[in-house]
Amino acid sequence: IFNFVYLSNIFIFEPHPKYANQIEERFVLNDKVKVYDFGLGDSNEELMLNTDEEKSTVFNNEKNGIKIR
Repeated sequence: IFNFVYLSNIFIFEPHPKYANQIEERFVLNDKVKVYDFGLGDSNEELMLNTDEEKSTVFNNEKNGIKIR
């Protein structure tokens, strides 16, 4: 029997502030989990994120979204 211990660090990138906060609260006692409230891409910019129930997108022109990094 193998007893492996993984000491990995987990980096989570979540641009939606509500979900980033929920993830951060869930793992508040785990210093191996780091939550960043921005997305990753090939440029630095702010976009409008539009959400509808369980889905979200930056690929439309609706103005009722939230600004994300």
